[in-house]
Order: sequence, then structure tokens, then C-alpha cells
Amino acid sequence: MSPQSFRRHLDFLLESGMSIIKLRGLTDSSPEKSVCLTFDDAYQSFLSELLPILQERRLPATVFVITDYVGRMNKWDLTLGVNRRRHLDWEQINEIHQSGIEIGSHCRTHRDLTRLNDIHLNDEIAGSKKVLEDRLGCGITSLALPFGAVNRQIITMARSCGYQEICGGVPGLFGPMGGVLARLPIYQIDGVRALRHKLEMRFFEILKMRLLQSCSKTTRWLKG
Repeated sequence: MSPQSFRRHLDFLLESGMSIIKLRGLTDSSPEKSVCLTFDDAYQSFLSELLPILQERRLPATVFVITDYVGRMNKWDLTLGVNRRRHLDWEQINEIHQSGIEIGSHCRTHRDLTRLNDIHLNDEIAGSKKVLEDRLGCGITSLALPFGAVNRQIITMARSCGYQEICGGVPGLFGPMGGVLARLPIYQIDGVRALRHKLEMRFFEILKMRLLQSCSKTTRWLKG
């Protein structure tokens, strides 16, 4: 979305009395009327377009990094040559980390984890965590599951690796299983009204989110 749309969404959240809180350390005792801001894939536009807005308002957020694609184009995604974008490089990721924004793992290659054997699954989950911790010199506790795809084996391995906040896909309608945080994806087409309907868990808004998320199945199968 555009920075202007992002500002309008933040205005709506704050004017609605929402608290914008950190994902790290999120518990059942966190404020009831609160949200976390999370950003998948770690594109360079986060640094240039969104970080200044977050700093201006002193708001927390979490950016999930695909470690094998740091500084590279998003060729993991099936874009048919359209909307190719570059991921943040390590210097930029460290700059964001130093600014107070949390860095989390989005695994190594953004593959569907439910299709991997134990060796490759461990490489994606534990391997990405080690790379980030070595590069940033801090513990990494947050994990965003690529495509929101999850099973019990993935949760067990992620917990054993030390992840505390495991983020999945769309809530409701067979959404994420226990132990995984559901998320409300925000798309370019979403205005303030759509955001309000998401927070209210309106049926048709959840259905729209799940239909849009299902479009990722083509990428999941073709990219392996």
C-alpha cells in the first residue's frame, strides 16, 4: 500500500482507542484492545517508505526476513515478471534493527514448510534463526510461516528452536491451529472501512482474506 494509506490506517487504529504493541513478548495478558504491526518479506520499501512514519509516531513493529534473499530480488515469488522488488540488504536490516524495530524470521527461502522433510524443515526454521542471530547479535523469537502454511510438526520444531511468537495466516474458517497467532493481512485494495471490518471479524471480510490468501497456492506448488 501507499504511505498515505498506511498513515490513514494508523490514524484509524489510534483514534479507535487501539494500542499498538510489540509482538515480542505477546501474551494472553496483553491489552485486549491492541494490535501488532508485522511486515513480511523485508522489502527495501519498508526502510524508505514506512520506517520514517513509524519513527515519527514512535510505534513498534516487526519485520520478517527471508534470509537467503537478503539484498536480492524476490524471485521466490511467482510474479510473472511483474512487481519484481528488492529485499533489504544486511546493512539496511541492521539499521532497522538499531532503530528499535524487531527483526523476525520468515525462514530461508519462503517455501511451503508443510511439504518439506525434517532435514529441510530444520534448515528453514533453525537455519534462518541462526543466520539472523549471528548477523544481528541478538536473540530471534518471532517466526512468520511462509504462506501461513502450518502443521503440528512445524509448531513443535519452531518451539524447540526457541521461537515464542509464531505467526500464521488468516483467522477463522479453518484458520491457524492452536499455538499459532492468526493475522489480518492488509492488501493494496483495503481502505479504512475494510480494516474496520477485519478487526470486527466480519464474515465476508474473512472470506475475502482467505480467498486472496488461497491465490498463493500457485506459487507454493510451482516454486516448491
